[in-house]
Amino acid sequence: MSNPKADLFALQLLEPFRPKDEQTPLAWMEEHCRFLPGPIGSFHAIHSPWLVGPINAVFDPETRMVVNLAAIGSGKSVFVAVVTSYILGKAPADVIVYQPTNDNAKGFFRETLKPVWEGCPPVASLMPSGKDVTWKHQRIGTSQVWTLGADAESNLQRYHVKWVFIDEAWQVANNKGYIRQAKARTMSYGFLSKVVLTGQGGTEGDDYQQEWLQTTQEEYHWKCPHCSHVQPWSWDTIKLPEGGLTADGVNEGLIARETKMACAGCGHLFDDSDQVRHDLNQTSLALPGHGYVRMNHNARDAFRGFHWNCLPARPWGEAAIDWAKAKLAQTNGDETPMQIFMTKQLAHFHSSQIMDSTDEVAPGSFKLRDPWEDEAGFDISTRSIIPIFTPGDTVCRLRFAGIDCQRDGFFIVIRAYSADGRSRLIDWGFFHTIDEVDGFRKKHEVVAPFTFIDSGDQQDFVHRVAAKMGWQCTRGHRKNEYPWPTKMPDGTLKVKARPYSKPREIEPFKGMVTKVYYFGNLPFKDLLWRLRRSGIHQFPLDAGEEYRKQMAAERRTKTAAGIPIWKCPKGRANHLWDCETLLMLPALVFGLAGESKVTEGKVTEPPPEPPTAEDDGEAVD
Repeated sequence: MSNPKADLFALQLLEPFRPKDEQTPLAWMEEHCRFLPGPIGSFHAIHSPWLVGPINAVFDPETRMVVNLAAIGSGKSVFVAVVTSYILGKAPADVIVYQPTNDNAKGFFRETLKPVWEGCPPVASLMPSGKDVTWKHQRIGTSQVWTLGADAESNLQRYHVKWVFIDEAWQVANNKGYIRQAKARTMSYGFLSKVVLTGQGGTEGDDYQQEWLQTTQEEYHWKCPHCSHVQPWSWDTIKLPEGGLTADGVNEGLIARETKMACAGCGHLFDDSDQVRHDLNQTSLALPGHGYVRMNHNARDAFRGFHWNCLPARPWGEAAIDWAKAKLAQTNGDETPMQIFMTKQLAHFHSSQIMDSTDEVAPGSFKLRDPWEDEAGFDISTRSIIPIFTPGDTVCRLRFAGIDCQRDGFFIVIRAYSADGRSRLIDWGFFHTIDEVDGFRKKHEVVAPFTFIDSGDQQDFVHRVAAKMGWQCTRGHRKNEYPWPTKMPDGTLKVKARPYSKPREIEPFKGMVTKVYYFGNLPFKDLLWRLRRSGIHQFPLDAGEEYRKQMAAERRTKTAAGIPIWKCPKGRANHLWDCETLLMLPALVFGLAGESKVTEGKVTEPPPEPPTAEDDGEAVD
């Protein structure tokens, strides 16, 4: 039974969140937010109608938390900027806006928040000037605003505010409790407080997804003007033209011109145009909840969640080109582009699936040492891949050798590649001496620079052997990404992350040098697993029981801290698995696997000398 006095008291406490006049927060933003970064200029709901539901929800006095799970470039940052504008200009309160790092926070304040606030007259009139304007803390009228990096523990303590915004929450969701600590900054205000999280999709099981799972999980819908069927903006309804994606590649022009979206009810095909997207978005606005349909009925009403993907905001043909490229990479064993598409464009959480090398992989229809008509060559003089190997003075076979050094001997695998990235195991063996290993390499026509030996064990000995033989060294590491600074043609410096390091020169003997590449164990083994499962990375019918057993030795699992790792049970041999793993290095360097692929016999990222990779511009130290 309700208590009238208590109900009245609650209404009085909620009163500060109710608009002081008949103008809604949305109408106020449309009137006063006159500058937004980008081509649109001022804020109008007609430009991004998928924001209307979240904006109305965040100012509902009953709402405690809002989570916007959304595609990149669809207005997540605009949402934070215009909502904070209303707070500062109409409903004064203290606010923290968190970004993943302090550098991100500084950039977000200078490039987004400050310009939008200065373009909003009611807020601009309250802003300090000159030296009083700092990116980290501002006093605007009676409100205080902090823009902080969530990666610094000190930024998650001491502050007590009514509003907390966590932008790019997927980057803060590191399972260290940073989101929980950031939310705790509102505890002093109890049910008067508001927490807002925004971001693209993250990883299944992370802190960001845990927050999302607590919400109403409302999906953005549209209504077909032909049959009145109400349906979500779903990637399943996007129809690529025939011939847009084939085994030969992606026809970008065809996809851009002819991609359409189908109604799930009547099958009507909608053309990809700005006007069509605008009209369908207007049907969303006309629906109850401004197009949002609640999917989680077990959540508390106060915890609102909104999901929209790229389809209402982006040309479908452009998105379809990205999907087609990712799909092609996926068939070649590289899951990364599809993961990026799913998280950034569709705003889904990525599944870090359990991979098991014990999964049965069928052999190819060939035998050890069989000739292969598709085997490619490499022209050392032009540093380019030749589609079909033909002997020549400067041409070698496109074969690589991987060696795992043990106390009692050496395991070695020989693998040949075609120009399109397919590979075959030519032979493998175990030898007690270096001379036997080198003889095996020479027998199978692998040039010395294309020979890679693991230096994780007996490091000094391996370095000496590699320098003497002209081989390259590798070393697996728990670090998954390494920076590759690259000078672009316009002189700017761009840093790309790769799963392997730049080579480090080691001189075990005076005048004799070898190179050592560090690589991420996790991404290399993930790639090997995918290539094997896809049938691109093949082994022969007669590879033998020992090869099969060692290739089935490891399993992908997680540590107690939730960190994914590949683990080999005690007592099982995995040396041939390790040999195949380190050969992911030349496959990536030569563009035979991963995002860069070989086209028309040329390496898209040509190495200046085997096997050092170079980016689109000039590599710099």
